[in-house]
Amino acid sequence: MSKPPVAITGLGILLLLMTLNSLRTPHCDGEEMSPGDVCTTVRATVATSRTYEEMKAFGVGEGVVLGLGATALVGGAGWLVVLRRRTR
Repeated sequence: MSKPPVAITGLGILLLLMTLNSLRTPHCDGEEMSPGDVCTTVRATVATSRTYEEMKAFGVGEGVVLGLGATALVGGAGWLVVLRRRTR
C-alpha cells in the first residue's frame, strides 16, 4: 500500500484549515461579531477599524498562514523520515 506524497497531504491540510477559518464567525475582543458590526482596536496609540466582512476575510488569511505552516511541518517531518531511512 503506497502512502500519499507529502505535498498532497500538505495541500489537504492547507485547504482544510482555510475552509474551517472561513466558516468561523469573526470575533472582536472575544465578542462574536455579526454583519454590520465594526471592530476598533487600539495599539500603541494607533486605532484600526475593521468591518465584519474585513474580519471574516482576515480569518481566511489566517487559515492560509496556518495551512502553510502545517504543510511545512508535515513536509519537514516527511523529509527527515526519508533521510533517516536512507542513512540506514
